[in-house]
Amino acid sequence: TSVLLVYLMFNFRRLVELMNAQSLFAHLHALLDAADPHIINHAEDGDERIPVFHHAAAPAHADDAACLAGRLNGAGDDLLALYRRHNGLQLFARKDDPQACLSFLPVADMAAGKAALADWLQIDEDALDKDELGLYTTDEGAPAYYGFPDWWENAVVFAYFGYSPECLLMPADGAYRGKIFIFEHDGGNDISQIADNLSDLFRQLATDSIGFLRRYYGMYWYAAASYHPD
Repeated sequence: TSVLLVYLMFNFRRLVELMNAQSLFAHLHALLDAADPHIINHAEDGDERIPVFHHAAAPAHADDAACLAGRLNGAGDDLLALYRRHNGLQLFARKDDPQACLSFLPVADMAAGKAALADWLQIDEDALDKDELGLYTTDEGAPAYYGFPDWWENAVVFAYFGYSPECLLMPADGAYRGKIFIFEHDGGNDISQIADNLSDLFRQLATDSIGFLRRYYGMYWYAAASYHPD
């Protein structure tokens, strides 16, 4: 009976992972397949139409994929599946300034991205009292941290927002293993959870594009009113 239970639990986990991956790629391709993506921005002299684009890189090299798999250590199978297809993404990139986008880093650049984030987190470590550091709960009920989280050593920093230190990261161990967190420097230098997994992140990007961009990339899209794929 115990062997059967383990078998059923393993296969249920694999089924959930497969469903998450299918959902992820469905939402991703809804973005990539957009014929004429653009954002309507409110301006003082009237609405402004801003063309954007979405781009997916070629699959990660086998060595890079193996490196990422080692860092994840079984967490975030959906992130690994993404990189086996695309070693980086540019999402909602402005055609007039492609660096202004949500950029998924190539595997080879992830270590540098993590080092850059460490410099920002060290600011809080140096400036705050010890009892101000660590885990707290946001007004929305999400787990969040000031300073280095207890899972920092094995975290993977995989995406950033152009021209800002804001970035996305995933714990590879600990209580929040496989969740998606964001670092935000505007208003607090904190890290907070924004998605249960990568599929949930892409659901937000595809179905609540403007809400996501205004909330997390406000330096560019604070006045964004609507996103149109065609």
